[in-house]
Amino acid sequence: MRYVVFIFFICFNLYSQDESLLRSEFLSNQFSKKVTGSKPKFFQRSSLYKINLNSDHLLEGISFIKKDGKDYIELLNSSNKLLFKFEFAAVGINSRLFKIKFKKIKYQNILLLYYYEGEVNGLEKRSSVRLYLLAFKKNLKQFKVTKGPIIWKGYKTYLNNYFEKEFKVKILDSNQDQLLDIYLESPNIHNVILQKKNLKWLSL
Repeated sequence: MRYVVFIFFICFNLYSQDESLLRSEFLSNQFSKKVTGSKPKFFQRSSLYKINLNSDHLLEGISFIKKDGKDYIELLNSSNKLLFKFEFAAVGINSRLFKIKFKKIKYQNILLLYYYEGEVNGLEKRSSVRLYLLAFKKNLKQFKVTKGPIIWKGYKTYLNNYFEKEFKVKILDSNQDQLLDIYLESPNIHNVILQKKNLKWLSL
């Protein structure tokens, strides 16, 4: 399987045949902001990034939304009509989607969503990044999100001692079934998530 990676910032469009990596203002929290006196009270939307999700020569759109303390990702079709919307499970403040990795395979396509769950501040400060798996059929009519594992943790004590733990994420077809498997590795822990044909994942 062949992979091509594009890395871009802020205003670049996203488009490739095999794999694309999105890094945007999700990381720096630079959004177009809209605050209204009625519902919603707080609303932010990222730029709309264009990508061909199903090899039909039409570009779909991806955007990230913050609305009244909740975080969403939206997928739009080539006419900018909503295809799919999903709400992330934020844990603390400053949560955001900061990276998207796109994989095309035989049976379905995958968006790997790297989501910063936010910061919990108190006597001690904790933060984390979780991997979400968004699988969809190539006709763009069936979508399924799996809440994956935490792949990074940060911890700061009241004495200002800082600790962090990070998993390396590897994506490959380990058993030659033309489905992608996700390996999470740290010095003492190894986790495997196997992809199934019915838009589901199995943790081992």
